[in-house]
Order: sequence, then C-alpha cells, then structure tokens
Amino acid sequence: MNVAVRAIGVPAVSRGRRPRAALVLAGLAFVLLAAAAAFSFLPMRVSAIAVTGSRHFTPAEVSRLAGAAPGALLGWRESREMERRLRALPAFVSAKVGRSFDGTLAIRVMEREPEAWLPAFGCAVAGDGRLLIHLTVRDSAWASVSGVMAAAGKVLTPADIAEAVSADQRIRLVAPGSSGTWRKVPGIPGSWEWEAGGRRLAFSSPVSDSEIKRLERFQREFPREWGRSRVLDLRFADRVVIKQ
Repeated sequence: MNVAVRAIGVPAVSRGRRPRAALVLAGLAFVLLAAAAAFSFLPMRVSAIAVTGSRHFTPAEVSRLAGAAPGALLGWRESREMERRLRALPAFVSAKVGRSFDGTLAIRVMEREPEAWLPAFGCAVAGDGRLLIHLTVRDSAWASVSGVMAAAGKVLTPADIAEAVSADQRIRLVAPGSSGTWRKVPGIPGSWEWEAGGRRLAFSSPVSDSEIKRLERFQREFPREWGRSRVLDLRFADRVVIKQ
C-alpha cells in the first residue's frame, strides 16, 4: 500500500525583512539617544535630591557644597559645574551629578578616607597627603603624626604618613590601649620617635618587624624595667638601650 506523504513547509522569512527590521531598531535607538541627549541639555526643575557615597558628610551638607537646592532650574552646564565644585574640594576623590525624568537630582560622591591625625594642623590627613580640614575631631583609630610639613593643603611627604600608620597598627598589638604620637626625629635621618604616656621609643625608618618584636620581648621579660623606663632605643639589633 502506497502512503502519500505531504511535507508541510514553514514559510521562510524573507531576506529583505531582516535589514528592514534592523533599520527600524537602529532608528528607534537613535531616537531614544537623541531624546536622552536633548533632555540632558534642557533645564529641569529639581524636585528632590538624592546623595550617595557620603560617609563623613550628611546628604544636606553634600547638597550645600554642590550648590544644589530643591526648586532650582538646572541644566547640563549647571550639573557639570556642581561636579567641578565638589571635585575641587580635598574631601572628595570624585563626584558625579545626574538628573532623572521625575526631577530628581542624583549626586554620587567618593570621599577621601582619613589615614592619620595631624595635631599640628588639628585635622585628619588622607593617604595621598591631602589635609582633610573638615575632620577636626580625632578618631582613636587614627595614628597621630607630628613634625610633617605641608603646603597648599597637602603634606609634602605622604610616604611618612604611610610609614607611621603601618607602625602604629603594629605597636598597638604589643601595647594595647596606647595612643601615642609619631614624629621623625629632628637631626637624625631615618628615625622615628613614638611618645605615649610620658615614654618615648626610638625606631628606625621604616619601623621594622624585628624592632616591634624586640619591644614585645622586652615588655614580657623585663616588666619592672619597662615600667620605670622613660626612653628606649630599639634600633640596635642585639639590645635595647634604656634611659630612666
């Protein structure tokens, strides 16, 4: 018995339709981009302000520093001026200002983080040496560093800040609860002095792990001498020099 088999074909998509569809999508994308570009240049009435990324400033303070206020008429040029104004401040690494269709002004900032405290200037300092003059109250976690020079709002030797921060983190492990001040010894290149509670310790620059271990061993094995000492020099590999 012969069985007739009929193949049902699916109509092929016309080759000519694909380019037309791609053209339509490209045209739609162009229209959307053009609309977005036009919106970015048109003035907008600010209905709300959203601030993200701030840690040491309140959103209201960031808005004030940027010069933003609800109800203001804001265009592309004004947005860029706000970014420039924020970036010019030592407190911020970067700033981005954007606008949305509902009238919300979005301000995104990245702040410089404090690394140490400078008692001579009464403010914190960032890792790149910038003076953070808005931070005028010391956090106990910050290393205190004196004897550094600054000009144009920046410490001249930021590497000294990094050295002091590293040494402070290590000395806190062997002298918990101690909050001292680090300073480069005047007239003696390559030396640090750490002072806390009327006691001064001399270290090399940078402070070596062997010096920290020497201090820890001295505290453990000679507690009486440690309690009475006022000046200790830990820069010698085979001994600790003590002055009462």
